[in-house]
This record gives sequence, C-alpha cells and structure tokens, in this order.
Amino acid sequence: MEKKKGSVKLSLALCAVIFLAVTYTLVRFPVLFEAYYGHYRPAAVDTEYIEWLRVTLSRCLYPCCALAYAALYCLVRLLVNIRKDEIFTSVNIRYLRILSFLCLAVFVITGLGSVRYMPLGIVSAAALFIGVILSVIRDVFVNAKRINDENELTI
Repeated sequence: MEKKKGSVKLSLALCAVIFLAVTYTLVRFPVLFEAYYGHYRPAAVDTEYIEWLRVTLSRCLYPCCALAYAALYCLVRLLVNIRKDEIFTSVNIRYLRILSFLCLAVFVITGLGSVRYMPLGIVSAAALFIGVILSVIRDVFVNAKRINDENELTI
C-alpha cells in the first residue's frame, strides 16, 4: 500500500511540473518561437514562411493548452481519489472517459495542423495512442467496478 501512495505522490508532483510547463509555454510561446526562429534560422528562410509557421503552431498550441489544463484537472482528481483508496468508482471511470476524449480532441487539432505542418503529425499520433490506451483502461475499470460491486454484495 505504501508504494502505491508513493507513486501517487510522485504522479501528483509530476502533474504540478507539467502544469507549470504548459503555463510557461502558453505565456512565453511568442518569445520562445522568436528566439528559436529569429536566431537559429538561416538567413535565406523566407519571413512569410516564418509568420505562416507561427500562426499554424499557435492555432494548434492554444487550444491544446486549454485541453491540457482540463486533462490535468481530471488526472489530479483521479489521483486524489486513488490516494483515498476510492479506485473503482463511477467518478474515476468518468475521469478516464474525459481524459480519453481530451486526447482524441488533441489528436483532431494536431491532425488538422499536420496538414499544414507535418511534424505535428507526431503529436497527433501520440495523442491518438494515449487516447486509445486510456479508453482500454477505462473499460478495465468498468469491469473491475462491476466485479467489485458483485463482491460487496456477497456474504
């Protein structure tokens, strides 16, 4: 039981770090973008292309950051419930379903962005993969909850 509590604490700490990273990226994106493409690009690169790239990335980044905040909220709530030994509950199943849908939404946004900027396809594929894994975990939780409910009814 103590190892589980330790991993939950570590996961909660990582959620805080990810929250800070998402916030930093959200606030500093224009500066980070200019620092990378303003100083490290070859002189022959067209400035219209750089502006087009900035617009494309920001159209994907800002909605995905909003989805990341929602996913972090659900993940923290799920981890807090697990820390309280409330594991196979309807609330946790709902959080897993929401997390899966949020990953699929990131898949759609970055998938559309990858039409314009192909490297976003990597993010899109990763979001789809994680969304599918979360969907499978949710199905496992549904079955475990059913078994847990049956076991609570037996004497």
